[in-house]
Amino acid sequence: MLHRICASIVCLVLLLGCGGSGGGGSDDENSPDNPTDNTDDSEAPTLSNPSPAPSTTLPSGTTSTTLSIATNVVAECRYATSTDTAFEAMVDKLETTDGTTHSATLNNLADDATYHYYIRCQDEAGNANQIDYSIIFMVGAANAGLDAQVIAYVGSSTTNQEIHLIHPDGTQDTTIWRVAEGTDPSFGIGMVGLSWRPDGGEIAFDSAHNWDRSIDIRDLYAITPDGQSYRRITHAPDPTAYDQLPQGEVTFVLSMYDQGDMQVYIEGMPEPYDYFARTGEDWTFTLPVADFGDNHRQYIPVFDFEPSVVLHTN
Repeated sequence: MLHRICASIVCLVLLLGCGGSGGGGSDDENSPDNPTDNTDDSEAPTLSNPSPAPSTTLPSGTTSTTLSIATNVVAECRYATSTDTAFEAMVDKLETTDGTTHSATLNNLADDATYHYYIRCQDEAGNANQIDYSIIFMVGAANAGLDAQVIAYVGSSTTNQEIHLIHPDGTQDTTIWRVAEGTDPSFGIGMVGLSWRPDGGEIAFDSAHNWDRSIDIRDLYAITPDGQSYRRITHAPDPTAYDQLPQGEVTFVLSMYDQGDMQVYIEGMPEPYDYFARTGEDWTFTLPVADFGDNHRQYIPVFDFEPSVVLHTN
């Protein structure tokens, strides 16, 4: 179902319940809140609500966490650390008490490490997922930055802002991250500046360098002091992690009463879609999108570069 919200030159269309790897929505009678007997169909379970969320960086010192997933029907879920492992060949199981919420405790995690887990589930009718549901997360480096007594600052460039680390004596000035070349300065790192996480494992900053792939224009980001782990905190995951989620398509229609340059972006698309709208034409879009799962609203910002254009959505 689509809803439309307009403000200034940005029109937001709300897409409710994209629905896991197999489609469907949060209003579906087969949602995790309303499990049904699925023995008469041939569809594999729909997976959603992963934890840890894709590309999450856990604080340094974390030695255990919970791996979890939800299914839209009663199912058994298993996981592996190697991709493309058939459900029957997976040894490790996720425990469940209600058949639709599944979890396992992961132990012996180490700092400054990346972990890959691949989940598949099978319903009571024997329908098993044939594609992995990937959960990839990191554990931050131990006290990165604090022990070295370094200072973080934003470079003075107005066209390609950079985050630097430098020692108090002015030595070892190192660039750990930069805004993409050609980014408008107004879309760069915000005036609030940088903020260290208390354990020194990450540096937080706000930026609009992904303005055309966000519903808020500016988002909050975090990066480790070595520059190796970068993530979007608000409206996670970062677009670079969308390929780790189930993929699908969204179809919708825009009706135009004027003409002009437009840009459409659905949360989960790797890049926005640009087009020229003509007066009186209906545009039907079918666009690829990563599925954030049931009960997660994925918005559709429609950027109108000529505010006189009037939009209607179906």
